[in-house]
Order: sequence, then structure tokens, then C-alpha cells
Amino acid sequence: MKKFLMTFLIGVMVIPVFAQTSRHPPKAVSESFQKEYPHSSPSRWTHSAGGWSVEFEDRDFDNGDATAHFDSRGRHLDTQIPYDDGDVPVVVKDNLRKQYPGSDHYEYTRIDRRENEPVYKARFMHKKKYRTVYLDQRGEHRNYHQ
Repeated sequence: MKKFLMTFLIGVMVIPVFAQTSRHPPKAVSESFQKEYPHSSPSRWTHSAGGWSVEFEDRDFDNGDATAHFDSRGRHLDTQIPYDDGDVPVVVKDNLRKQYPGSDHYEYTRIDRRENEPVYKARFMHKKKYRTVYLDQRGEHRNYHQ
């Protein structure tokens, strides 16, 4: 019984320590966010094996709701902005519909990456399955990491 109580108490004390790290990024990450978006405030930080993500309202570039990703050293990887159908370049939508006729339920996200042109992530229903593809501004397929 003593062992159980001791293990339980240690577990209760350790859980908040791990929970706090997912809400408070390292100083380098939060400083990088503030440098990139000085007029925006983070609304929620999350941590994963790949680094840190922050949800926020982008007041610096007037993008509305956005999610920025940073590696553990604070390097800004990308920013993802949900797009309405009307905001996506026509050539992107046209090429997508030509390549996947009969598709529907389109969801678009613009991905901005430093020193690269934007990439559009398109998620849609095609032949009763959801697909995700990445396209450049000309509507050509791209690898997300290029």
C-alpha cells in the first residue's frame, strides 16, 4: 500500500511538469514568434516531436487565424493559413479539378515558408476517399518540403 501511495504521489507531482512544457515554449521559440509577428499574440502553444506550433490571429500580415510552426531551436518553419475557396488562385483550383474530376468537399490552406513561394494544401473527397495534395501558385503538384 505504501508503494502504491508513493508512486501515485510522484505521478501526481510529475504530470503538471510535463503539462506545463506543452503550454510554454522555450525562450528561443517565443522570441522567434515575437520577432516574426510583433503585433500578434499567441493564443495556444502545442509541442510535438517536430517542435512547437502556435495558433494566433495574424495582425502583422492581416491573414486572420493562422498557425505557425517552429523547430525546438526557434527557427520559423512555416505559417499555415486556412483559405476560403474564393481566396485560392483560380489556376490552382482549375488544375486541381482537371486532375481529379468529380471531386468535392475542398478545404484549402496556404503555407508560407521563408524564402520559398507559397504552397497550397488542398484536402478534398475523391472517389469516396479524402486526399491531400500540395500545389504551387501555378497549380502544379509540389512536395511540401520543396
